[in-house]
Amino acid sequence: VREYLTSSRITMPVFQLTGSQRLGSDLYGVAYAGMLESMYGGAGGELLYRPMGERWAIGADVNWVKQRGFDQDFSFRAYHVVTGQLTGYFNLGYKDITLKLSAGRYLAGDWGTTIDVSREFRNGVRMGAYATFTNVSAAQFGEGSFDKGIYLSIPFDLILPSSHVHWKRWLRCAS
Repeated sequence: VREYLTSSRITMPVFQLTGSQRLGSDLYGVAYAGMLESMYGGAGGELLYRPMGERWAIGADVNWVKQRGFDQDFSFRAYHVVTGQLTGYFNLGYKDITLKLSAGRYLAGDWGTTIDVSREFRNGVRMGAYATFTNVSAAQFGEGSFDKGIYLSIPFDLILPSSHVHWKRWLRCAS
């Protein structure tokens, strides 16, 4: 991580093309390619099945990613992997709390499960916590033996002149 943060004064952390489409009455898709984050670039896609009026949905994603060069330009390193998850979403019907359970392959090539609980407020702000358990041993992983964290997502489209709503926001159930 240090090399990504210190190798270049000018960086391109994200450069991505994304297309989303409603594929059927209850089926949605998205495809993307580019520099997906500061350390990985690649291509992938997601499908989401959400029956109208239901509080649940199921999604699947597959991604081919390659580790980016430390300068965060268009260069790449040798490491690459195919990742993917099958994800179930369930709106608890209480205070816009969503439970998300994912299982699949992660960036390190390990296999596991992520549990995510979050709440989306009326202004679009989402706050949540997650824990990921994989087949990597506690001795290999280090302190804590699994990945966990809390997050806060603030949608800046509230202050922009036009808004592009990501397809996953369709998960929100009508009150």
